[in-house]
Amino acid sequence: MAREVDPEGDRTLGLITKPDALDVGSDSEASYVKLAQNNDVVFRLGWHVLKNRDFKMRDASSAERDEAESRFFSSGIWATLDPSNLGVGPLKPRLSDVLKNQILQQLPDLLHDVETAIRDCTSVLSRLGTPRGSANEQRKYLLKVSREFTNLMKAAINGEYNHPFFGSAKTDEGYERRLRARVQNTLADFRDIMRERGQQRKIVDDDDYDDGDGDGDDDGDDDGDDDGDDDGDDDGDDDGDDDGDDDDDDDDDDYHRGCELSGTFNPLIVGELFAEQCQPWKSLTSEAEKKVLQAVDEVEHAIVDYITVKETAPAILQMLRGGTDKLKNALGQKLQELLQPHSDRHPITYNSYLTDTVKKAQDERRKRRLTEVTHLIQREFDTAGPGSKNVASLVEKLNAQMDTDMNTFASEMAIDYMEAYYVAMNKFIDDVSVLAVEQCLVSKLPDLFPDEILFDFKDEEIARLAGETEAASKQRVLFNQKLAVLEDGRRDLMNLATTGSFDTKEDEDDDVISKVPDANERRDEDSGSDATPLSSPSVGPIVKTEDDCSESSVFSEPQRNRSMNKKKCPKLP
Repeated sequence: MAREVDPEGDRTLGLITKPDALDVGSDSEASYVKLAQNNDVVFRLGWHVLKNRDFKMRDASSAERDEAESRFFSSGIWATLDPSNLGVGPLKPRLSDVLKNQILQQLPDLLHDVETAIRDCTSVLSRLGTPRGSANEQRKYLLKVSREFTNLMKAAINGEYNHPFFGSAKTDEGYERRLRARVQNTLADFRDIMRERGQQRKIVDDDDYDDGDGDGDDDGDDDGDDDGDDDGDDDGDDDGDDDGDDDDDDDDDDYHRGCELSGTFNPLIVGELFAEQCQPWKSLTSEAEKKVLQAVDEVEHAIVDYITVKETAPAILQMLRGGTDKLKNALGQKLQELLQPHSDRHPITYNSYLTDTVKKAQDERRKRRLTEVTHLIQREFDTAGPGSKNVASLVEKLNAQMDTDMNTFASEMAIDYMEAYYVAMNKFIDDVSVLAVEQCLVSKLPDLFPDEILFDFKDEEIARLAGETEAASKQRVLFNQKLAVLEDGRRDLMNLATTGSFDTKEDEDDDVISKVPDANERRDEDSGSDATPLSSPSVGPIVKTEDDCSESSVFSEPQRNRSMNKKKCPKLP
């Protein structure tokens, strides 16, 4: 039997009982003495010998039994054995040491298992929350939820991510809970997209739009020496290209003509041009709005899941949705209010940047034209041979370059003012960020669940939000009891790891050990002494001696083969 659970004999302590049943001086007695000396069947923990009560001493006290046992082991061949291996007295500390050493070996794993069980219990109790049987307990629970929600939402919008709720920023879950970071990144993307895709039409100068114009000029110049008419055609083609780029703007100018003089433009056209250019703003703003609202919803949901019991989260979220929907509506109305001046009202600004920008645009245009004239003169003199300069042709080309169509001039002026007024886009981006997203939504999120509203709720409403089932209440009691047991066990194990000793009472040890011989005393009086292996990890019930031994075929007579595989228990006379 011992071999089945401990093939190597490393964890087994052999126990010999009823040595007084052996004939004094017999071979059987000698063989059992040899066995007790750990010279026959070898166990790392050795053997121990006990003298049980016989029939005559069945009514003797424990003290009388111990005294009789001591007298027996002090005479005869048993007196040659180590006293620490004889009697119930030395067996107590010996078993304690065996058990202690075994537990110390398993202590790290055992502590780990206990800690894991404690964490599991704590997690369940945390999920169940505090008791919520009465209306007062339910109000306290909701008050705690309200304060934690407000604090976490403030931390989320202020960028204070020290709370464990926010986790690591390197994870998707951690980033999704950082509301300020998500709002900032969304608005930064909105700014970049507005600058890239915020214009309905991209307006460029002729020189930037058609890279082939320069080549046309060169060809015209080359042909100009031979045929002045060709030069005129080339210049006409260039002007035609310019007019082609501005056809739409020229048409708009024509359709909006009023009492203005030639070369000027109707101021109202600036508003219409700008409104047309601003058409993408609405869709881009709506896209940014959806991303911000999605971030708010996800963070709000994550906070509620983190601070509430699972059973109460849906009702609390539903209550918060009412306030969140009001903030969403306020945000949408504010965005419409910010978009309206740029879509259906006359542009108004008192920013001096407008005139400065227009003047800068006109200066740049004149500079480009003067540069073109300079290049034209340079090419004319470079291509003409000595004495063959055609001054008249050069003057005509210069006039063609400098001559500006009045309508084109007016269109350019209108576009300059429209693009200069486009500085309103930067203000619009800031207004969306500050006046809409921040003031109408983000800054008001911590006020969604103020604790003051709890005092206005009726008990029925409180119970609907924070009530618990009978099953949850019973589960809390059960896990509280389990947690108390586990914490006591951990404390004892930590004490054992620190001091290396058990915190047990001596009388309790006496009660346990004294039962070892008494259990065997119930056997038939005629049964002989037998050897019983005791596995060190378990010091519970002692295995029956003779019968069990013979059935398991663990031991053999000392004179036979010493292999544990073939040995049988020695038969007593």
